[in-house]
Amino acid sequence: MKVVIEKDKIKVVGNLLDHLGETHKKRISWIVPKNPILRIAFWIVRKIGREKGTNWTRKWKCQWMLIIKEEFPSREQALKREIEYLEKFRL
Repeated sequence: MKVVIEKDKIKVVGNLLDHLGETHKKRISWIVPKNPILRIAFWIVRKIGREKGTNWTRKWKCQWMLIIKEEFPSREQALKREIEYLEKFRL
């Protein structure tokens, strides 16, 4: 578990969220199928299937990709971050 305190916000990563009562979870990444058609099906199944749909899509045998949400004040800074990422992982 990790707890980060910034100004008037507390961020917790781990199981503590289940014990705090009312919380607001914010996703910073998504793991989705790499294939665009499967990705569309994935979102539809997740939306209408709820928990059963979620459990079923987790078992799909396909290539997956991680989408990380980062926010930047400008497009130039986002491009700079993308280049840093590509250089770091030699992609």
